[in-house]
Amino acid sequence: MSFDGNTLYVGGSGPGNYTTIQAAIDNASDGDNVFVYDDSSPYYENLLIKKSIKLIGENNETTIIDGNSIDDVIKIKANNVEISSFTIQNSKHEWIYAGIDLSSNKNTISENIIINNGCGILLSGCSKNEISHNVIESNLNGIRQFMGFPSYNVFSNNIFIDNGLSGLWLLQSRRNTISDNSTVENNIVSYNNCPENQGYGIAISWCSEHNTIQNNELLNNLIGIIIYGSSENIFSWNNIK
Repeated sequence: MSFDGNTLYVGGSGPGNYTTIQAAIDNASDGDNVFVYDDSSPYYENLLIKKSIKLIGENNETTIIDGNSIDDVIKIKANNVEISSFTIQNSKHEWIYAGIDLSSNKNTISENIIINNGCGILLSGCSKNEISHNVIESNLNGIRQFMGFPSYNVFSNNIFIDNGLSGLWLLQSRRNTISDNSTVENNIVSYNNCPENQGYGIAISWCSEHNTIQNNELLNNLIGIIIYGSSENIFSWNNIK
């Protein structure tokens, strides 16, 4: 996807700038960029993206999208969406709600801080997404790849810290259909602890198969890696302490 269309601006003092992110998204077309200034942050919004756009924050520490604890913070329904350089926080605090709820393909989520959500990122039945260079912190689940037949997703160079149930959980792809074939590499996964005997660094379960888990640092989790009801995964060069 080439993002060589128009750039729409949110916040700031320029003429024609939008006051809400959703208004800019609604007026964008496929291939457009939406750039969000941090001077009007936090943005208390629950966003729905149904167009192939690039959504860019000015600074990932100061450009904040806050879901106000009532729903997902961002739902992505279109393919070929890119989201970068935001703090994404405060979805409804149950695991079925997420900072980013992703149900489409070939998206890129990078360089965000995703904090205090039910699930940091929830992927449902989607493929060929790249989740990289994010800080995913203090969610009930960090990332959960769930339901349907997600495949060929890449999770790389993220920091998972202090997520209660799990840092990253791949689950519920069905046998004799499409296997996961996802890659988890070069992540730091630490202090994911839960007093009810969970707190997995990485969990692979319920027929989630043919994944590659490599070169990850798993530090001070209640359980570093857990595998159940799953087979034919490849684990290499992971450091578990």
